[in-house]
Amino acid sequence: MKKTTHKADIDVKKSWAYYLWTAIIYKKYYGQCIVCGSPANDAHHIFPKGAYPHMKLDINNGVMLCRDHHDAYHSKQDINVLQAIIEAIGRKEYKKLKLFSQQNIKVNEKWLDKQIKILETAAKHYGILDLT
Repeated sequence: MKKTTHKADIDVKKSWAYYLWTAIIYKKYYGQCIVCGSPANDAHHIFPKGAYPHMKLDINNGVMLCRDHHDAYHSKQDINVLQAIIEAIGRKEYKKLKLFSQQNIKVNEKWLDKQIKILETAAKHYGILDLT
């Protein structure tokens, strides 16, 4: 039997975590675009995961967008989509996210393990997982 490398183990954990994050965001917003209410398949990071890696698995940092609104936000920097996002999550929550975005949090395997536990708990809450 071939031994799995440590990197491969981490990649599996990352995939599992991102799957959970996406499923939770979908359930949280009932699979509907927060801008127009149409069916949505795109879980969107409010604060981009590339610029804010410590927020990429934060379930408060995600909303559902339909393909049109997701494209409008990313390709045209559509301010109306951003305003709809802020309205959907609330100004207070947006301010909390903005403050959290400014923190310098080390993203490592320990951080990932902690995030997975948080996501698994949330997934149970949303009926996505039954870990009994």
